[in-house]
Amino acid sequence: MAEAWTTRRLITWIADDLKGRGMSSPRLDAELLVALALGCDRVKLYMDLDRPWSDDELTKARELLKRRRAFEPVAYIRGEREFYGHAFAVDRRVLIPRPDTETLIEAALAATHVDASVRLLDLCTGSGAIGVTLAIERPLSQVDVTDVSTDALALAKHNAERLQVVERMRFFPGDLFSALPSDARGYDLIACNPPYISEHERASLSRDILDHEPALALFAAERGLAFYVRVARDAPQWLRPGGTLLLEVGATQADEVSELLSSHAWQDVTRHHDLGGIARVVQAVRAEAWGTPPVPRGRSTATKKNSGPGPRNSQLSSGRCTRAVASVRVSSLRAGNGFCVSSLSSLGGATTNAARGTTRVTPLSSSTSTR
Repeated sequence: MAEAWTTRRLITWIADDLKGRGMSSPRLDAELLVALALGCDRVKLYMDLDRPWSDDELTKARELLKRRRAFEPVAYIRGEREFYGHAFAVDRRVLIPRPDTETLIEAALAATHVDASVRLLDLCTGSGAIGVTLAIERPLSQVDVTDVSTDALALAKHNAERLQVVERMRFFPGDLFSALPSDARGYDLIACNPPYISEHERASLSRDILDHEPALALFAAERGLAFYVRVARDAPQWLRPGGTLLLEVGATQADEVSELLSSHAWQDVTRHHDLGGIARVVQAVRAEAWGTPPVPRGRSTATKKNSGPGPRNSQLSSGRCTRAVASVRVSSLRAGNGFCVSSLSSLGGATTNAARGTTRVTPLSSSTSTR
């Protein structure tokens, strides 16, 4: 008599199959696929590991496994991904939200008050993970979001509707600030997680990303800096004096983006680290009087480290746990468009305070040019 297929046996068999195909998280993927086939969560699987499976259930599991064998991300197979404790619908129209981006959310919440009526802008919104989450966490806020992809913007609006914040949000199709009406100026905070993967990094990306996630949300030109150049130049026209700018950056980009902001007269440039210890978010403040050189502040660029995982940083419950400490997005992913910034060694000095765990970057002098 043939051995019966049970939940335990099926999880083990699928995990071994995916491991043999080079998947980065085969056991987690197997559990999520089995739970999806049964229509339950992962916790329930372990309440009845010896449950026998029907032929119909096995057929559904095989169909899901076939998609994963083609390196389709589990988040797309499931149709959703958890981000900051909320389930976001995702599909091939948008990049899958990563846990690293929660670092930007934490920085935005620290820069705003829960009871304040603030105006927030999320550029390159994609699934709406940033903009919708900020609307949830700041219930008195008005949040505008933009994306060059109308398909992505439609999904962002769907997520705002399902998470019941759509009435406090506006959705503008277009490229960065050009999507906005002229009367939208005066935001309290602007957040942006732009494409920042350079073309030469393409070969290092996993098939999950290359074959399935939208290239428009991944790649840009010139070593991944072009979007940062445009935002650094144009954001002051849309941000109120003293307002905050937050940029997610790639694992090796924090130095150059910090120097870029300093060269454009942004003040109080700060870096926030993700849970893997990578400088993932660069924060800056718009000067009160724009167009003047940055005020020398000695050691003006601090680095803040994430204090550690909290209740919202659970990754086992998210659709695809390929990041956290080792992000498969080439250090988190993405790139820019046509700009070259001199190396840090030629632009300014950096000092590290080991006791405080902070890094300070000396602001650029007015004579330093950015090419």
